[in-house]
Amino acid sequence: MHRQGDYELVAFEIPPHTAQKPHYHRHGIIDIFIVQEGDGLLRLSKIRDGVADASSSEIHHLKAGDTYALTIGTLHSIETQDNSIVVINIAQPTHSAYVCNSADKATDIVFPSLNKP
Repeated sequence: MHRQGDYELVAFEIPPHTAQKPHYHRHGIIDIFIVQEGDGLLRLSKIRDGVADASSSEIHHLKAGDTYALTIGTLHSIETQDNSIVVINIAQPTHSAYVCNSADKATDIVFPSLNKP
């Protein structure tokens, strides 16, 4: 599908009153979310010099049937309130591997500093 490798489809559920840790990815072209059931919030921000740019923050309400496509390098997280949410994600296989070293090309989930030093 892409010169950096195939993409994979993963379904996951986030229980009520839970938030993903904000993160971004460095590889691939696109990160696609399709909400299958439930509702929640999608928080987005740009990364500038390795930290979240608060001036670019966006919050989108998610509901069943919604689809979002994020470019690589977009800080994002999904948060639930009173209901769980079930999401299908289409992304490069390295997408959900944790980054232990910024030079490591085999992993691709980065948790940046949320505040400037």
